[in-house]
Amino acid sequence: MVMELKTRPTPGTSRLVRTQEAALYLGISPKQLRRLVRLGDVSVIQRGNIWLFDVKALDAYVDRQQATEYPTGAGTNGFDERQGYVN
Repeated sequence: MVMELKTRPTPGTSRLVRTQEAALYLGISPKQLRRLVRLGDVSVIQRGNIWLFDVKALDAYVDRQQATEYPTGAGTNGFDERQGYVN
């Protein structure tokens, strides 16, 4: 059974989601999510053998990724939109 997380959980619902839902939320596979946990990039709450992810922590991970992949300021990442990567 494939679960789909169509929208961000609202305050009326739990802000903790299981592995499959968290992976769908991030747009990655559960295997990739488990790797991020092992690397310490995403935090997890363990309840026995069940992993729960806080949606706020997932949002923070996305924010960190955006800051890393798309730094602000002109020319800081060595990429010129007209010419591609420049040395």
